[in-house]
Amino acid sequence: MGKKTKDKRPALTPGWVEYLRTSDEESQAPNRSQGYQHRLIMQNLIEPSGLPLLDTYSDIMSGKKINRFDYQRLLNDARVGKFSHVAVAMVDRFGRNDIEGMRAFDELRSLGITVRVGMYPSLEPEKADARMIVGLLFNVSAYESARTAERTREGMIETLQRGDWGWRAPDGYLNIEIRKADVEVTERLNHAKHKHAIATDPERFKVWREAFDLLLTDRYTLSAICEELHARGYKLCSGRPFVEVNKEALSQKAER
Repeated sequence: MGKKTKDKRPALTPGWVEYLRTSDEESQAPNRSQGYQHRLIMQNLIEPSGLPLLDTYSDIMSGKKINRFDYQRLLNDARVGKFSHVAVAMVDRFGRNDIEGMRAFDELRSLGITVRVGMYPSLEPEKADARMIVGLLFNVSAYESARTAERTREGMIETLQRGDWGWRAPDGYLNIEIRKADVEVTERLNHAKHKHAIATDPERFKVWREAFDLLLTDRYTLSAICEELHARGYKLCSGRPFVEVNKEALSQKAER
C-alpha cells in the first residue's frame, strides 16, 4: 500500500467572518446596503450558531471584478485557517462572476470551511444538490449583470439617436437636465422623467474654440497648439497644465 497523502488543510479558528459587498449604485439602496446584509447575516446565521463573529470583510466594487481587496483578503486568510465559517447575505453579494464564484466556494469547502447564505440559511453548499442551487444562483446573478449592461448600452444608444447625450459631457460642455414638463408634448413619451442633454460651458468652451481655430490655420502641430494654449494661461479641466516640462529629460539633453 502507498503512503497516505497528508491532509494539507489548515487548523481552523472556530468562528464566523462575514463578507459584505455593494457596488457604487447600490450603496444607498436599503435592501442592498451593507448594514442590511450584516443584520440578515447576524439574525439568520451567526446568532443562532453560538459562534463568535471574528471579522468583517467588505468591498464597494462591482461583483464582476475578482481583484476586490477584501474579497482577496478573505480568501488569503481562509488559506491559513483564520476562521471556520463564512457568511454572505446573498449569493450575488459574493460576486457576479459565476465561474469565479463557484471556484471560490469550492476552494473554501476544500479547506474545511463552512459557507452559508443568510437569505437561505438551511442551504448547505457542501452537499451536491445545494451546490447545484448555488451554481444556479451564481448563473442568474451573472445573467442579470450582463443583461443590465446590455440595457444600459441600448438606452445610451437610443438617447444618442434622439439627439440627446447620455454620457458624461466632454471638456467644454456641461451635462444638463430638462424637466419632462418643460419638454414639447410630442417629445415627452421619449423620456422616463427628464431629458438629458449637453450645453456649452462658458468658461471651458472658449479654450477648445481657440484650440480648433489654431488647428484650422494648418500652421500648428498638436504640440504647438498645446504650447500656445499654455502660453495663453489655459489649463486642462483637471487643473493640470497643457505643457509639463520634464526637468530630468532636459538635464540629460543638456549633458549631451
